[in-house]
Amino acid sequence: MGEVVDINILSKENKLLTVLYELVQSIRKGDIISQTIEVMDNWMYENSFEISEFENISDYIDNKILSITQITSQGVWGITGERNGDVYSYCVWFNPSNNISGDYSNVIRCFVEYISCYHEKNKIILCGIGKETKFEYEFDLFNTIKLSHNIDIWIVNKNDYSQCYFPDYKICSIDNFENTERAVVII
Repeated sequence: MGEVVDINILSKENKLLTVLYELVQSIRKGDIISQTIEVMDNWMYENSFEISEFENISDYIDNKILSITQITSQGVWGITGERNGDVYSYCVWFNPSNNISGDYSNVIRCFVEYISCYHEKNKIILCGIGKETKFEYEFDLFNTIKLSHNIDIWIVNKNDYSQCYFPDYKICSIDNFENTERAVVII
């Protein structure tokens, strides 16, 4: 297995987990070998249980942590979602069974395009994409960005953008994004 690629998203929308699941299904490679949908109270896995139907996930997102994991013939995918105050924090991750360099660029491009098209509908505030990332919502964007690590691409809503957040990144719009590392895409 290779490095884990993380796509971390902050949104005001509680139904984004379903949208992300559908997006992952459209871009993932390989046949599904197994899928687990786990619901838990916290990251200590207290009161953890599995549900069998994906359609039921919206019943839990406001007060539980959801974790979906798929094992495919090409690697492992997962999506987590939880609410932190009035913001929902999502992470799409994958651990491919082969070298990720080409796949990594394709996945970045796919997510940048998706988020740029649907950011208003899904109330996306911030997205950080990287390998083996550390990303935790700190209840304000400045500290979330400052305390994050291994983020190659930031996608930020133009209403929340501030130059001081990203001193070492190339700033671009979706129109001139070239899938380079260390970039901020303003949507």
